Amino acid sequence: MKKYFWMVFIFLVFFLGGCGKKNPPLPPSKSIPKEFSFEVKPTEAGFDLIVYLPTETKGGYPLIKISSLIIEKEEISLDSPKAKPKIYEIKLSPKLHSAGNLYVYHDYQVKHRHRYKYRIKIKKDFLVKTDWFEFPEYLYWHNPPLFPENISFQVLPEKAVLLTWKKPEKDIEGLSIDYPISYEIEKISGPKVESFYVRKEEFFEKLSDVNKTCYRIRSILNFRGTQIPGPKSPPLCLE
Repeated sequence: MKKYFWMVFIFLVFFLGGCGKKNPPLPPSKSIPKEFSFEVKPTEAGFDLIVYLPTETKGGYPLIKISSLIIEKEEISLDSPKAKPKIYEIKLSPKLHSAGNLYVYHDYQVKHRHRYKYRIKIKKDFLVKTDWFEFPEYLYWHNPPLFPENISFQVLPEKAVLLTWKKPEKDIEGLSIDYPISYEIEKISGPKVESFYVRKEEFFEKLSDVNKTCYRIRSILNFRGTQIPGPKSPPLCLE
């Protein structure tokens, strides 16, 4: 009986002694979020920053919380290239969840004829953060172009269609455009949506069926290598 009592006693001492103990904190080198990436996509209203957030730390542990995502934006006027660049810091608090690690920030604070540079870092907590990750290219902003004018189509034999239009001469603010323009043609046929890109003011294709087909066209301004899309035209439908 005494032997049984002492076995139970020793078990309780070890069990209760272990309660409340916590694992030692991870060293900072293993707590830092893993490398991440982001891309920048021009829209008709500004730039979309598409960030692929990390889901693990460098030590291989799940990353369940981010204190802040910090974006640094450099801005300089192309008409005053010797002026000192303006630096803006944007702090965000993205939520990590199992559905995905994609985070999109819409930067609508852009100015006509300005150059931009972005870099991002992620802060896990007060002392643990990543290095800056810089987008490798400069981006340039210009007022988006208007959509094409005088859009029309011709129905040709053998189920073919020819769309033609006039190149826009001004941007959405009414200023003249002196840069190359290409076009995106959006084709909607039932539930199917397709996009085509052309450089000339015409688009030809043969239709595979007789269902209702609608087209929308947008101009894309090539401003120093940045492709800036304008608004889409109203739909032009072929019954």
